[in-house]
Amino acid sequence: MSENVPLSLNGPILQALLDLLPGTLHVKDRALRYCIVNRKYLERWGATAEQVIGRTSTQAFGNFFGVEADERNQEVFATGKALPFYEVTYPDHRGGKVILWATKVPILDVHGSVTHVLTFSLDITPLKRMQQQLSESEQLRSAIVEQSLECFITSDEDGCIVEFNPAAERVFGYARAEALGKPIGDLLHSTENHHVAESVSAWQRSRALLERAGQRFETLGSRADATTISVEISLVEIPLRERRLFSACVRDLSERQRAHAELEHQRQVLYQGERLSVLGALAAGISHELRNPLSVVVSQAKLLEAELTTDGSQARLNAIVRAAERCAAIVSAFLEQSRAGPCNSEHVDLAQVIDSALDLTAHVLREQNISLRIEYAHADVTVQGDPHQLSQVVLNLVLNASAAMQESDRPRQLVIGTRLRETDDALELSVSDSGPGIAPELRERIFERFFTTKAARAGTGLGLAICRDIVSAHGGRISADQSPGGGALFRVLLPVSHRNERAEANMAGAAIPAPSYRILVVDDEAEIAELLCEILQLAGHEVDVADSGGSALRRVAEVKYDLVLSDMRMPGMDGTMLYDALCKRDPGLSERLAFITGDTLSPNAAGFLQRTGIPHLPKPFAPRQVTELVVRLGAGKMS
Repeated sequence: MSENVPLSLNGPILQALLDLLPGTLHVKDRALRYCIVNRKYLERWGATAEQVIGRTSTQAFGNFFGVEADERNQEVFATGKALPFYEVTYPDHRGGKVILWATKVPILDVHGSVTHVLTFSLDITPLKRMQQQLSESEQLRSAIVEQSLECFITSDEDGCIVEFNPAAERVFGYARAEALGKPIGDLLHSTENHHVAESVSAWQRSRALLERAGQRFETLGSRADATTISVEISLVEIPLRERRLFSACVRDLSERQRAHAELEHQRQVLYQGERLSVLGALAAGISHELRNPLSVVVSQAKLLEAELTTDGSQARLNAIVRAAERCAAIVSAFLEQSRAGPCNSEHVDLAQVIDSALDLTAHVLREQNISLRIEYAHADVTVQGDPHQLSQVVLNLVLNASAAMQESDRPRQLVIGTRLRETDDALELSVSDSGPGIAPELRERIFERFFTTKAARAGTGLGLAICRDIVSAHGGRISADQSPGGGALFRVLLPVSHRNERAEANMAGAAIPAPSYRILVVDDEAEIAELLCEILQLAGHEVDVADSGGSALRRVAEVKYDLVLSDMRMPGMDGTMLYDALCKRDPGLSERLAFITGDTLSPNAAGFLQRTGIPHLPKPFAPRQVTELVVRLGAGKMS
C-alpha cells in the first residue's frame, strides 16, 4: 500500500464510535497529515474537520503544538511500537493550560508495515489540579502538625499509634519511632484516676479512650519516664473508606496549672498584703486610744508603789503593776510588728521570759489538764533583746501547743526547755507537746501570715508569723519539727550575751546626773498631762501644762522653757504644726522638743519622726522612761 493511500474506513459508523470516546483522538499518515479526528479533538482545539483533515499540524494550527508531537509520531513509524502514556501540556485556547495524558499506537497494513499513527489523549487538567491542591493541603497540614506547639497523636481503630508529631515527642518523652505501634492507652488515659487507669491493660485503656471520640476532656497522660501529667484532649474520628483513624490533639496542662498556682499564690500574697495594710491602719488608729489609759495605769501604779510600805498592799500592787505592764507590752508588741528590730534591747534571762509567759497561761494549762515540765540550763547565759516581745513568742507557742493537744487522746504533756548550743554560740528555747504533730509539708508554711491549720474562725494565722518576725528581728531563727513523742517541736535559736555586760551597762547608765529644768507639757488628754506633771515634779523639775499647740505657743511667748514635751495627735494645732511654729519663732527651743505619743505607727507620724530625728517616747510609758528622756534631751540640747 502506498504511503499516501487514504485509510479505508466505514466512515459514518466509525466516526460515530470515535465521537463517543471520552478523550481526543486523531490519526495521521506517514506524511503526518490528519486522516481522522473525533469531535472531542475538534472541540478541544477549536477547529472544524474541514480545517484539519488532509493537513499537517503546522498547516492547521501553526506552531501551536511545536515539533515534539511529530517527533513522537516519527518514532512510532520508525519503531512500530506504541508509546507508553505520557503527560504533555499545551496552552488552552480558552486561556490557561491543558494537561493531557496521551499515548500513540501504530496502525499496520496486512504486511505488518506501519501506515498510520493513532494518538489518543485524556484531559487530566482537573485531576492534576486536584492533586496539586491535595499536595499543597498535605504540605500545609504537615507544616501545621510538625510545627504545632500542641501534641497530635493519631491511632488506628485498634488503638495503635500511627502518627506522632514533634510536640508529642517533647511532651511525652518518646521518639516518633518509639511511639509508632504503641497502644495509645500507654500515653493517654480515659479517666482522671491514675490508679484506676493503671489497673487495666493499655489496650483496654485505648478502647475506652477511643469511645470518647467527639469529646473534649481533661485527663492524665503518662510520660516515658513514668511521671504523670495533666492533659486536655480533643479527640475526633476520621472515617476512611477502608478503616477508621482517631486523632487526638493533646495539650499539656502542667505549665498552665503552674501558672494558675503561681497566680493564685500571688493573689493570696496581694490579699494578705491588703489585710496587713488594713491591720497596720487599724494599729495606728488604736495606738493613741489604748496607750493613753495604759500610760495612766502603769505610771500611777508605779508612783503608788513608791508610796506604799505595808507587805500586803505591796504584794497586791506588784500584781497590778505586772498586769498593767503586760497589757502595755502586748499593745506595744502588736504595734511594733511593722518595724524592723526589737523596740527595746537589753540582756534577757530566758528563764524569766518563760516564767512571765507561763504566769499568763497557768490557768489554761490547769483547765486543760496539761502537765508541764521545765528544763532550764545555763542560768549564767542571757540573750540580747526585748523581754516583752520574747515573752510573746513563748506565749504564742504555749497557747498553740495547748490548742493542738485538744485534738489528741493521748496524755497531754508540755515540755519547755533551754540549752546552750556551743557550736552556734546560741541559746536554744524548745517547746514540745504530745499533740498530733505537724505534717512535714506544712512545717514551713505555718510561719506564713494568715496560714492556719485550725478550723474556720478558730485562728487568724498570724501568731506564728509574728513569732518568726520577732525572732528574726532578734537575729535568731525559729523552726518546727516532730517531737520524740510524735507531737510538735518548736525550736527558737537566739544569739547569746553575758550578764557581766549588763552590769557594766547599768553602772554606766547610773553615772548620769539628772539636773532640774523648766518644762512645758503639751497634751489634750488631761489625765496624761497631769500624770506627766506629777512624774516630772517628783523628779525635781518645774512644770507647766498646755492643752493644745496654740496654748503652748502663747505660754512660750511669756515664759522661757528649757524643754518641751508634747503629744503629736491633738485637735487644732497638732504636734508637728507646733514644731514648725517653734522652728520659726524660737529655733533654739525647737531643738529641745520631744514627743510623748501613741501615734508612732501611722505613715505621716513615722515619716515626720524619721525625717526630723526628734526624740520621742511611745505610750504607754513608765515614770523611769519619762525621766530618762528628760535627762537625754537636756544633755544633748543644752550642752
